[in-house]
Amino acid sequence: MSIQKTQNQIFRKIRQKIGATQAFISKETGIDRSKLSLFENGYAQLSKEEKRRIASAMGQTLEECFGNKKHKGGKNE
Repeated sequence: MSIQKTQNQIFRKIRQKIGATQAFISKETGIDRSKLSLFENGYAQLSKEEKRRIASAMGQTLEECFGNKKHKGGKNE
């Protein structure tokens, strides 16, 4: 599995677990909802700055949202 695909899956899983919609993330970060959808489905990449804004909006660290680290809630993703 590619790193990009893994990041997409981790992001989606955590986003859904905390109950954040793509529309919410878009509103909080200024990143178009369609780009978030494309990222989740492996058709677009996000810049490091976009990832930081998303992590902040979700109340997570960059590593928790996009890496294979423990996220707030204590479970490995």
